Amino acid sequence: NLFNLTEAKGKYLYLYNYVSPDYKYSIEISKILMDEILFEDAYKWADDAILRSNHSGESYFQRAEVLFQTAENCTGDILLFDDKVVYELSVQDYLTAIEKGFDKGESRKEFLEKNNITNQGDWFMRGEDQLKAKPSGSCYSWIDREISRK
Repeated sequence: NLFNLTEAKGKYLYLYNYVSPDYKYSIEISKILMDEILFEDAYKWADDAILRSNHSGESYFQRAEVLFQTAENCTGDILLFDDKVVYELSVQDYLTAIEKGFDKGESRKEFLEKNNITNQGDWFMRGEDQLKAKPSGSCYSWIDREISRK
């Protein structure tokens, strides 16, 4: 709460490494890394939380938040196809979180579905042979997931 991110991260890492590798610590570390604009690391910790929590909705929500914040940070004045792909990946994780009973991201998911994800027109411009898309560019190079064509 005091925004001493370095100290807070150190405490959570200590708890995770020496007390218990609890997924809640992974989520907190991921949140701190997001605040530090270290999205790739934040994503890895969110993935860790998913595995350690046995795929809890709260963990999927955190991974969705990392993807959302990544896109928010990387999007310029114009929403590009790659930005939309990342937003769509976040929508997938928000949906999984909701299906698992963690509905905190419902309104954000609905907004993104209406405004920030790919549509048939985006895919038309990509060519008929491209059936999947993975975000590209330096800002998204670490994201290894992909979406399917609409």
